Amino acid sequence: MSQSVLKTSRKGCALFLFFIKTECYKKKYCLNDRSGIVMKNSKINESLARIIFCSIIVLLLGVTDLKAQEKEWKKSALYVEIGGNGEVWSANYDRQFYEKNNFKVGYRFGISAFPSRDTDEVNWRLMIPAEAYGLWGRDKHFLELGIGASLVHGNRFKPSDEANGGDYQSVFEVAMFPRLGYRHQRKEGGFMYRIGFTPVVLDTGDKPSLKFAPWGGISLGKSF
Repeated sequence: MSQSVLKTSRKGCALFLFFIKTECYKKKYCLNDRSGIVMKNSKINESLARIIFCSIIVLLLGVTDLKAQEKEWKKSALYVEIGGNGEVWSANYDRQFYEKNNFKVGYRFGISAFPSRDTDEVNWRLMIPAEAYGLWGRDKHFLELGIGASLVHGNRFKPSDEANGGDYQSVFEVAMFPRLGYRHQRKEGGFMYRIGFTPVVLDTGDKPSLKFAPWGGISLGKSF
């Protein structure tokens, strides 16, 4: 049980004992170590009603405080992102591991697979996105900044020294995805979504090797 609940219970017990002593004085009760409270007044029903009412109030205060303690920030989430770090789509797990005031830090990783358009045949392009991010905000509205890297496996055309020669080869690449966006996520969990601007920075190995393309994504899922 939390410290606040214990404090509430102690205050409630003190209030309860004070009420009993007050009633004893008003009704001229006698406190006896062996027999407990011996009532010398005929208005016993009224006194018991007051004591029971006070006990119920104390109990409700304790339960309310306990429920408030249980409403902690839900740090995990599962969501599907359309676009974004998975290029076309991705399924992701999200976790926040640091929180201070209105600032939170977390990570996400996922997986994506879709048909490649680089060849005449049907080939699959596999991506494994990973990202670290920070959230600034309160309640359920957050500014999200992050930096992500996606491992990409697919087929790319590699020209040869012969005229018009070349072939498609299986290659691994790393694409970088900086993020600037908005996240809607409730403290108690449930439906969440995020929208972000995620431009692609890709090292293709060609000259110039770095390619930049504007991109974005939207995520829909559930926090828990």
